[in-house]
Amino acid sequence: MRRKRRHARAGTASVNVNANVVDRVAMTGMVMVVMVGFALVAIVERALLTSDDTSAGSGSRPPQAVRSQGGPDPSRTTSTPRRALPVVASLNGQVRSLTLTERGTAARQVYGARPSAPPLVGATRFTSDQTWAFGTTVIPVPDKQSAMPQVALFLAHWTGDRWQVGLSGTFVFRLLLRRVPTRLMPKAEIQMLARFSRGPNRPTSATKLMLPWQVGDSWTMTTETQGSRPLGSVAFQGGDGRVLAAADGRLYRFCTTAAGDGLLMIVHDSGLASVYYQLTKLTAVRDGGIVKRGDFLGRIGDGTPCGGAATARPQVRFGLRQGSGDVPFDGATIGGWIFREQANPLVGWAQRGTQQVMSGASLTNFGPVDPPSPGPNLRISLPPIPTIPTPTPT
Repeated sequence: MRRKRRHARAGTASVNVNANVVDRVAMTGMVMVVMVGFALVAIVERALLTSDDTSAGSGSRPPQAVRSQGGPDPSRTTSTPRRALPVVASLNGQVRSLTLTERGTAARQVYGARPSAPPLVGATRFTSDQTWAFGTTVIPVPDKQSAMPQVALFLAHWTGDRWQVGLSGTFVFRLLLRRVPTRLMPKAEIQMLARFSRGPNRPTSATKLMLPWQVGDSWTMTTETQGSRPLGSVAFQGGDGRVLAAADGRLYRFCTTAAGDGLLMIVHDSGLASVYYQLTKLTAVRDGGIVKRGDFLGRIGDGTPCGGAATARPQVRFGLRQGSGDVPFDGATIGGWIFREQANPLVGWAQRGTQQVMSGASLTNFGPVDPPSPGPNLRISLPPIPTIPTPTPT
């Protein structure tokens, strides 16, 4: 009996064990079936995606994203393209091209000849990430011509795939000024350059400019006709040779050399700028730095780093500028004198009361003051050319 019971128990245990084994095998089989099923779904899904991509590449309608049940959204997992780094090396070439396009015609008119050299570009400031730049550009004067170089400031912003560049006096420059970060230039400078870029305006006595040398001293004035303007180019020489700032403002450098030669432009609070060329031993004031009226800028020289004909003796070529062009001297009050020019005869001069100073004569700097009233008639009356009588035949 006991043996039968033991056999019965053993048989029952064996049945239970076999049942457990069968259950486990069944479950394992079901899991494998499920896993194989998911794998087949994934393969089919991938095949559909691949076939859609291929058809899109052949010019058919772009594929709709195939999204598996409960799977990730492809539109959220697509990586964003990385922003391209600024190509600083391409900036100078782009500024040169823009300068010739926008200022080439004006330069040819002022110079009286086609520019013979590419613009000289100097990027003087960058933000730390190099996405913003500020600098200067100038079209050199041809070697045999006497003229004030045509200069401009520029702003540039890297948009992600190209540089957006604007020259002073243009809409793009003013637009970039509204967006330029203060880490590139302070707010006060931005406002001053905005006024400068609005021009050109006619200078008035409100600008309060003095002549670019020591008050009370007298220098010789030389003028040259450019086109229809007898005061197209004005230069001064003499005295102690020290050139001084005509008024307060911010200083900008153009085509400077290792020897200290170059051209300086000072943008004043009014938006008008005074320009000084053929300087040597330039001031150490940094680009964009503030200068006061009477501050030392450099000495008169005979070098022409921005191009132009050589001069017989040291001088400073002096000009006025605003926005995209030169400002005529006619009507300007500088150093206690009012400058005038007329077309018939073609002549320019400086007037103070009833005193008139022509090219080649001495001019005294009275400082930033208005001249006395010149009277009702400002015209220059040149003496008539005497007529040589024709000899009567005998």
